[in-house]
Amino acid sequence: MSGAGGAAPGGHDDGYAGTPFRAAHKEPLLMRAIPVAGDLPSYGARKARGDLIAALAVAALAVPSAMAYAELAGLTAV
Repeated sequence: MSGAGGAAPGGHDDGYAGTPFRAAHKEPLLMRAIPVAGDLPSYGARKARGDLIAALAVAALAVPSAMAYAELAGLTAV
């Protein structure tokens, strides 16, 4: 199938000639299960402040809309 010297079928070198296949580096289980865990060591007060402001903005918009949907469904918005 391949030409002499490990060249690919098109006649060019594919970069893998003479080397066995190596599997990719496997991330630790914590990093695979919880992808944000890799960013936690560099997470500081500045990022936490921005995330808190974003959470408050989303809550300010989501709570009234959820109450409106509840009223449309015939429930009391408490």
